[in-house]
Order: sequence, then C-alpha cells, then structure tokens
Amino acid sequence: MDYVASIDIGTTAAKGVLVDREAQMHHEASFPLTTRQEGGRVEQHPSEWWEAVLHIASQWTRAGIRPEQIVCISMSGQMQDLLAIDAAGEPLRPAILYSDARAQQEAERIAAVIGVDTMREVTGNHFDGTFPFAKLLWLKEREPDTYAGTAGVLFGSKDYIVRKLTGQSVTDPTTASTSGLFHVSRREWAGEWLSAVGLEAGLLPRITASHALAGTVTREAAQQTGWLEGTPVVAGVGDAGATTLGAGVTKEADVYSYLGTTGWLAVSTPRHAYREGGVFHLAHPADGLFIAIAPLLNAGNVHQWAVQTLAPQAGAEPEAESERYAAFERLAAGAERGEARSCSCRTCTASAARCRTRTPSGRSSACAPTRRRRSCAPPCSRASLLRSGR
Repeated sequence: MDYVASIDIGTTAAKGVLVDREAQMHHEASFPLTTRQEGGRVEQHPSEWWEAVLHIASQWTRAGIRPEQIVCISMSGQMQDLLAIDAAGEPLRPAILYSDARAQQEAERIAAVIGVDTMREVTGNHFDGTFPFAKLLWLKEREPDTYAGTAGVLFGSKDYIVRKLTGQSVTDPTTASTSGLFHVSRREWAGEWLSAVGLEAGLLPRITASHALAGTVTREAAQQTGWLEGTPVVAGVGDAGATTLGAGVTKEADVYSYLGTTGWLAVSTPRHAYREGGVFHLAHPADGLFIAIAPLLNAGNVHQWAVQTLAPQAGAEPEAESERYAAFERLAAGAERGEARSCSCRTCTASAARCRTRTPSGRSSACAPTRRRRSCAPPCSRASLLRSGR
C-alpha cells in the first residue's frame, strides 16, 4: 500500500500520519516540543522540530512501513515565526515564535517609514512586533553577528523541515501572509519594503503553491529519515490554511470554527480589506480566495480548564490524560442546557466577583446566559456547570 506522509509541526507537539489512496489514515505518531519563554520572549529550537520528524519516521519504520511505500511528503505547521538560517540551511539561533512581541519598537519604526495605511492595504492586516518583518529588523540591530551570518530566513516551522528534506527554501502563500511583507492580492513579496529599512530582500524564500513540488528528498535526508532519496516533497501549507482545507472550506462564504491551543472563527472570501477589531487576512491555499480569521487566543486554555475542573483524574500516564479529555466530551454530550444557577462555592463566588454584567431588568448577574438567577442549595456539580453554560 502506498502512502502520503503528512507531518504537522505545531507549538506543543509534532504529529505525523500516513494517508492512503482512499484517504484513510494510518500509524498516527506524535512527539512533544519544548517552548522556551522568558521575559515575554517565546522561542523554540528548529533542531527539535527535525528531531521530532526523525522520531516519527523511526516509528513508521518500526511499524513495518517500507521506504518505497511513502510516495510523497507534505507538511503543515505554525506560522509567523522568524528562522534565520546559514548557507547550509542550519539555524543560527532559536526560532522566534509567532506570539513573541519583542520587536514592537522596530515595528513602529517600519510603519513610520512605509506608512501604516500602505501596509494595511497591501497585507490586509495590522502590523506589530509579532510579525517576522519587525523581528528581522530586531535581529539586525540587536544581534548583528547573527544577522551577518544569515543567508536566508523562513517564516514557518514546516518550511524548515522542507529545507532539511530538500535543500530548498520555499514557503506557501498562507504562511507568507503572516510575515508582514506579503502582497496578499498579488501573492508576491513586497521586497522593496526590506530595502526601505536597510534589510536584504535576497533573504526571502521562494513562494510556491501549497500543492506544488518544493523539491525531493536529498541523499543526506534519506540517510537520516530512512525515506527514499528522490521522494517528492510538496510545499505544504501553514496551519491555518491546512485547518481551512480540513474543514472543507474551499468556496466563497464557507465558514468554520477551530479550537486548539488558540482558536478562531474563519470565512473564505474573494476580497480582503483591513478591519479594526483583530480580524486577520490570509491567502487561501486556493487561488482567488482569502481567509478572514477572527482569533480567540485563549481557546485552548479555556478547554483545558474545563477538562481539569469537570473531568475526573484517572491517573498520571499519558493514556489516562487522553481518557480524561474523552470523559469530558461524554459529560458535555450528556448534559442538557438549562437555566443558569448561582452557587456559593469558592470557585463560583470568585468567578462571579470577576465577571458581573447587568441583565435587561437592571439586576446584577454573574455572566449567566438567562435573565434570572437563583441560588442552588448544594455546591455546583459538573453537570450543573455544564447545563448553565459556564
């Protein structure tokens, strides 16, 4: 049986799966990743991403998958990172991740040179210190030796793996949309912006369609992974683009919601225009479409809190934690929404004190989805919390 090897390099883990010609998935594997956070700086080392890929490849080999069965390799992964690489494609420092806003001062200076309105019109987005464009200027000014040795930059975790496998520096339009210097309508770099602030346009990767061939597995990569030299590797797509395709959102006005470490509500649209309020625009993997995304940055944290609060602890091993999430899903599926109730337990009292609203009648309410509140005699149970929608 032949497979496409699909690997996602996320924030908390790298995941891999083999997909056959009938779109059935086989041999799912994962590898945890470490994020280093200090003083608002958020980094991961790309070498750990590569280690994760080698781990997943070895798991498939131990499962009996032969190299010739993997006929194509595709990637997805986190976007809006800055990776500085040397001429051999090796990282010169840890990757600065999407949530790292250290380059805010540089972002303000770039916007002053290019113009805020111009940047919004071209990219469809706001611009701040989280964007790789600003981080690259930060790198030049704060780590000049590293910048001097930089032969190229990449903006997504999967692009680094593609570089390791093929020796080619490429990115897809969706990932490029998060760089802060991508002309989202033309699907090309606004390279003149780099020159305007003293950066080198030659550092940018080649933009290619997500389904297009990025290169083939090199001899060195074949020796490390066990895959065949010459195996095709497509450019792949950034995580938001992959999620959009996975949700079946391929036509105008299709809508979906996503829940992960972060979450979002998204719609496909044939036009883009900057909007206040945090709406973000990406190039859709399909030509002629854009993805308009309203992000929810704490979505995964809320889900994790709900599981830890409402689902019973079954043990310390990873399998027990997976069962805990499954137990929460069963608990939620069996709960009926009903009238919200208040409670005098410590958790609910503290929550109510932090979040007070006014009902249409003018009475105070603790974020209840109904107009009336009433006391419940016993402390809140898991089921009552679920019924109340809290």
